[in-house]
Amino acid sequence: MNEEFLNDPEFQKLIRLYLGDLNKSLPDVKGYIKSGDFDKLYQFAHNLKGSGGGYSFNDFSEMGMDMMDCIKKMNIVQFSKIFEQYEQSLGEKLIQFNS
Repeated sequence: MNEEFLNDPEFQKLIRLYLGDLNKSLPDVKGYIKSGDFDKLYQFAHNLKGSGGGYSFNDFSEMGMDMMDCIKKMNIVQFSKIFEQYEQSLGEKLIQFNS
């Protein structure tokens, strides 16, 4: 992430809000995985792909692209694996930006 942004208190507020919103969406996404709602999962992945880059979280964007590929292939098992990595990364970022 760009150091200039890290030192900007206003941008840090936006990051905390963004990460909080992502965290709140976890139960919904887990429900979509459980029910096999490919449309909702694709929408989530697509949004993650776009928003991750906007906040300089390129790993989120890459995971979003990988999740979209999984949905196109209807591979819920691989989607779940990537989602677990995303969930771990999100947790780490929540700690980093809320401490």
